[in-house]
Amino acid sequence: MKIEKLDNQGRGIAHEDGKIIFINNALPSEDVDYEIIYEKNKYCVARSLNIKEESNLRVIPKCPYYNECGGCNLMHIGIDAEDDYKLNKVQDILRNNGKVIASIRLIKNNQELFYRNKITLKVRNNEYGYYNSNTHEFTKILQCLLANRAINAIINKHDFLSIEDGEIIIRTN
Repeated sequence: MKIEKLDNQGRGIAHEDGKIIFINNALPSEDVDYEIIYEKNKYCVARSLNIKEESNLRVIPKCPYYNECGGCNLMHIGIDAEDDYKLNKVQDILRNNGKVIASIRLIKNNQELFYRNKITLKVRNNEYGYYNSNTHEFTKILQCLLANRAINAIINKHDFLSIEDGEIIIRTN
């Protein structure tokens, strides 16, 4: 299946038999084998099984949890391609929903890792982590490479919070 572009969640988009197929971990111009996770009348959600033809945008994710964890979905593309994707995404949303056609300027972060100042974690049996993409399967993490270092310090020393199960939002400034 040839991937045409990315959707607003970073999934590859392809078409087959009149349906849109959203494929996790697939990039534009890639040819992938996929497995359908679930199917609706007009679309399917799938996961990539094998990349037969790889995009030149693809990089090896630095996060050891990336292929399991649902905390982020763009670490398999380089930072410059990610910036372009995000800029185009905002422009498309403004054009399609707000009818705004103004030029938008990207303010570059210059930090590939440890830049998020807020994350939402799941807590299961006093362990912190994320649900895997499109599931409620839990992946425990010891750190999040996108979260600010202060947030990671809390992830590693969370025992004082006494939370056994639930969800926690951590924010820093």
